[in-house]
Amino acid sequence: MFTLSSIKKLKQELLNSLKIESKEIITLLPPRIREKAKSVIMNYKHHQSLAGIEFFNNAANEYIYFANALKEFNFLSAKKKTSAAGIHDFFSRQFKSDFGEEDYRFLGWERANLTYDSLMEILRSFQDNSLAEIISKNPFFTRDKKQSLLEFRLYRKNPKTTGDNNSYINRKTPGRILRKLDQAEKNLSLLWKEGYERYRLLTDKIIIVKSKDLVSYSHFHEPGISYLNLIDRTNLDAVDDLVHENAHHHLNLILKKYRIIAKEDKREIFYSPWRDSLRPLYAILHSVFTFSFGADLFREILYSGNFGKSSLNKQDLDRARFRFIQESISTNYSLSDLQWGIENGYFTGKGILLIRKLKKMNSDCLSLCQKTEREIRKKEFRLAIRNFDETLKEKRKHYRIIS
Repeated sequence: MFTLSSIKKLKQELLNSLKIESKEIITLLPPRIREKAKSVIMNYKHHQSLAGIEFFNNAANEYIYFANALKEFNFLSAKKKTSAAGIHDFFSRQFKSDFGEEDYRFLGWERANLTYDSLMEILRSFQDNSLAEIISKNPFFTRDKKQSLLEFRLYRKNPKTTGDNNSYINRKTPGRILRKLDQAEKNLSLLWKEGYERYRLLTDKIIIVKSKDLVSYSHFHEPGISYLNLIDRTNLDAVDDLVHENAHHHLNLILKKYRIIAKEDKREIFYSPWRDSLRPLYAILHSVFTFSFGADLFREILYSGNFGKSSLNKQDLDRARFRFIQESISTNYSLSDLQWGIENGYFTGKGILLIRKLKKMNSDCLSLCQKTEREIRKKEFRLAIRNFDETLKEKRKHYRIIS
């Protein structure tokens, strides 16, 4: 799950699986759109686009889903035994069960006027949107990286807080941002060869975004696509962003292949050092995984002997020391929560192996923390580390895990 050869194998297996799924789905589509759909999926397959094929499969499955929902709607409304309000409640429960309550697309359904016509119109709009996604050859999902960098998303509102991912303006990416990205990739290749090779293997596309308070992010259903907000980011931050989002792609690839979680627990009872808030166990796993690789990045910056070859400066070096210690002790804190999850049956055998590997990574980093702290020059960083360490001790006392 961690070696380059195993990651490459996982990625190829996912690609093959998605191709087989798309072939089966096309046979279920109406003849009138089947040929167009074949053309679109062939384009994604030509580019070996994991995100494109998965996007197509999801859109096609949703088109079929809403086609069946419309049939069921027509059946219920024709019988005249179920009121518009009753149909609304029936589909609301179904949508939340099948798609999740957080799916912002269904806000319109929740707020709809309760008439047969208005509800049918919204159902048709869901199906039409799915159809548009099926037959659109979206270059966004192809692997031509230079092409993707021409898309610069300037968000009017933060999609993380508004639930709206459509309110943005496409613009050409500023040259200085492209240069910053190129420099980040070069720095990663010089500072951490294995990390760079993992990045090249898993990150297929980068979309530059900009919005107030919007950090870099990625999506589970878009493997290999990273959304990076490099505006006002330092050279050190930019390298960290590449590694962090790539680690999300890595973990998502593992989660698509293996059953890691034995049973779900959505209770937000675990303190997250990174968010300073309570999170569910699944979110803690994601954090530990991604920030473990962040800690490894900072370790390589500090101890690989290649720092002088990069464009990072002395200020970056001191901040890397601070970040290395911060990520190491944060990860160590949350690994205790994952250990509780193991002891209480929340992880499968594969999940336990995954967490053991993360523990080994963390142990290697912790062994260097005292040495690293002695080398920190800025008093503010040393004080911040001590305060942070004390904070985590207090949080552990306060948020004692109970069965």
